[in-house]
Amino acid sequence: MREAIAVGATDRSDRIAAFSNIGPCVDVFAPGVGILSADRDSDTDTDLLNGTSMAASHVAGAISLLLRRDGWSTATPAQVETEIKNSATRAVIGSPALTTDRLLFTSPPPPFGGPSVALARHADGKLDIFGVNRDGLMFHRSLASPGSSTWGPWVQATEVGWWSVAADTHDDGRVELVELARTEDVWRRRQANTNIDFWSTWRQLDGKMTASAVARNEDGRLEMFGADRLGQTWVRWQTSENALTWSP
Repeated sequence: MREAIAVGATDRSDRIAAFSNIGPCVDVFAPGVGILSADRDSDTDTDLLNGTSMAASHVAGAISLLLRRDGWSTATPAQVETEIKNSATRAVIGSPALTTDRLLFTSPPPPFGGPSVALARHADGKLDIFGVNRDGLMFHRSLASPGSSTWGPWVQATEVGWWSVAADTHDDGRVELVELARTEDVWRRRQANTNIDFWSTWRQLDGKMTASAVARNEDGRLEMFGADRLGQTWVRWQTSENALTWSP
């Protein structure tokens, strides 16, 4: 079947297993020697098994992770096969002539949280620092005056359950906050006016992220960058300068 992904097996040294298929029909290799698997004697029985069936299971798991990504749930078999091949590690298994050198690769999820501290400058020149502690609480404090080395006290936000915070200043001088919840949800708010500790209500944005950053580009619009648990990076921007709406 041309639609099938043909999988060969490798050992723990990333060498092709003696029993593995080789040749131009093989699309990708994956671990297939000494793989911990379920066995038949009981519901909890396990065994170390060898075979291209073990290697194919690794590829099936990689495809499951791929289909979980945003935009991939409706991918065609051809698109999935292409992505599996393109993301594979090359030139490490010493494959013979007419046999692919692709070794299955899936990127690990990035650590949760992103930066737990962010800085932004108020319209009056004072810096504001925002931070999230290990309990998921957000705090912020401001310089007593522009250029000062004295800071005001920490002020705790009422909301809880945060992972990280990002911040930058709009062209109109108001600070914008982007926070990631421990559910990976993305939330944003901004100062109601410049130089005051009064903020708009939190608004949730679509998507799931594990790290984020915010920066202002040359035309005054803010851009938001993020990474998800699959290691993919994403970007979106305000639809216009100081706008409340964002691109997809």
